[in-house]
Amino acid sequence: MMSGSSSLPDVAFVCHAYHRGGVTRWMVDAAVAWRELGGRAWLLAPSPPGNGHASPRPSVIGLALDAENNVRPEIVTWRLDATFELGTANHRAFTYAKVIEHHVPLGVPMILSDDPAVWAGAAMLCARNPLVGVIHSDEATYYGYVRHYRNELSGIVCVSRRTRDRVVQTLERPELPIETIPCGVPVSDEHPQPDRRPDGEPRIVWVGRMEESSKRVSDLPKIARALRDASLPCRFDLIGDGPARAELAENIARSDLSFSMTLHGWSDRDAVRSILENADLFLLPSNFEGMSVSLMEALASGCAVVSSSTSGIEDYATHDGAARCVWTFPVGDVAAAVQCVCDALSVPRAERQQRSLSFARSEFSIERCVRAYASFVRRLRPPARDTGQASRVIRAHLSAIASRPIAAWRSARLSRSMR
Repeated sequence: MMSGSSSLPDVAFVCHAYHRGGVTRWMVDAAVAWRELGGRAWLLAPSPPGNGHASPRPSVIGLALDAENNVRPEIVTWRLDATFELGTANHRAFTYAKVIEHHVPLGVPMILSDDPAVWAGAAMLCARNPLVGVIHSDEATYYGYVRHYRNELSGIVCVSRRTRDRVVQTLERPELPIETIPCGVPVSDEHPQPDRRPDGEPRIVWVGRMEESSKRVSDLPKIARALRDASLPCRFDLIGDGPARAELAENIARSDLSFSMTLHGWSDRDAVRSILENADLFLLPSNFEGMSVSLMEALASGCAVVSSSTSGIEDYATHDGAARCVWTFPVGDVAAAVQCVCDALSVPRAERQQRSLSFARSEFSIERCVRAYASFVRRLRPPARDTGQASRVIRAHLSAIASRPIAAWRSARLSRSMR
């Protein structure tokens, strides 16, 4: 499992096709950092035709191809066709299993994204390649994976103490290795630039998927309005897209905040980082998180954080490194959020920047994350069970046949809806 010249074990990252946000960005960053630190890493994901429904977002493979050749992971990909994308979940799972078996050496641990087909496919090979489940968020989907695959897992990584506690309560395998490792982000060694912005209103940034159940985006205009009423008007840059965008825009207009709140839509990492570097604060009013990658990217950009007290950030609220760069408030408490913003803005911006960067470097760098994962996967052993290869090949073939008419029907429906 160890590559000859490296102190890091070999590892494979198995992911879905589309760049959806923090999880997929981390998968690519971690695979690249693994190579940078001298290890051998595979990245497996299908490639959408074109760029996937003409989306402005890159594919996961596209992100990996942006890395320099000398640190690019060993990419394993296949064309994402209609039978795979629109067919049955079983067919997708069998496809992942087949690709893993053909391209990932025996014994190499697999680190999984949050896609159900990825988990199902990797689980078929759990006796061949140790299965590492990553619990990225404090939500039912992940705990459902843990319950369903409790016997196939060789280890679990949780991104916060709260998610770890929930996993321990869910499982009935006290011998299973479980570790708490927050996802990491690239952190620059450069010092923050002096503030060259013209004097004006403080700038606050939010980044994420615009939906209500986890992100609680309806609190953004409430906080903006309360700041204005407290004679502290701020400019808000809201970056992202999602099902709640239209309603959020309506709430902004209804609150007479259109001039001070800008909806940017989805933006790539360079654009987001540019906005964060020129902002005063990053605001996160979520109902629940795992350990927000956007929050870590804000700190790595020298942008201080005001966040609801959710899984992940609650672990660091009293950390010495978080002093004067991280402030937390109870979920849904707009008045407390406003007070946190006021407290944060009372700290000189240069100090906030420096403290944010120092905190990100010490706790959330991708190098720190990868080394913690390397230490963890060295401990893993696959479950002692038969993978049933001959049976799986037959079932995969039958699943592919069954998937074709379903994919054709769904494709026809999709075409009619787009006319």
